[in-house]
Amino acid sequence: MGLPAAGRTRRFEPAARRRVAGLLAEHYQGGATIGALADASGYSVGHVRELLLTAGVTPRRRGGVRGYTRSAG
Repeated sequence: MGLPAAGRTRRFEPAARRRVAGLLAEHYQGGATIGALADASGYSVGHVRELLLTAGVTPRRRGGVRGYTRSAG
């Protein structure tokens, strides 16, 4: 993904934070999951979620598509 490394004690500069948040938001809005973004970027799930919220992204609901339909009766 070409993102800067983030360790436990490393903080992004504001401009870098906005750039990384924007890149993650593009991928998320393209269908990637937070978990997949965390794996690809090396960031924790919580950090990815925080960056997505910084970018103004509304998180999708958990669970995804179910393989069944509810019967009428």
